[in-house]
Amino acid sequence: MTLVITRYFATADAARAVQAELIEQQRFKLKILDLFTDAEGLAAKLTDAHVQPDTARVYQDRMAGGGAVLLVRAGY
Repeated sequence: MTLVITRYFATADAARAVQAELIEQQRFKLKILDLFTDAEGLAAKLTDAHVQPDTARVYQDRMAGGGAVLLVRAGY
């Protein structure tokens, strides 16, 4: 089973730094991480990745002012 975890970051640089730490320090595979830096179409992309539609729309609205969303597909 897979758990989808999403987090909003105020800047794309902050999200990239966390993504790099997950890959380099925590040894996460790049294929389980998605970084979104563009609000256009974000709700549909997140919903396709199994994020709840209401949550996906909130992320899209929040990113209209900048920032980034990092998505992790964590298997367990």
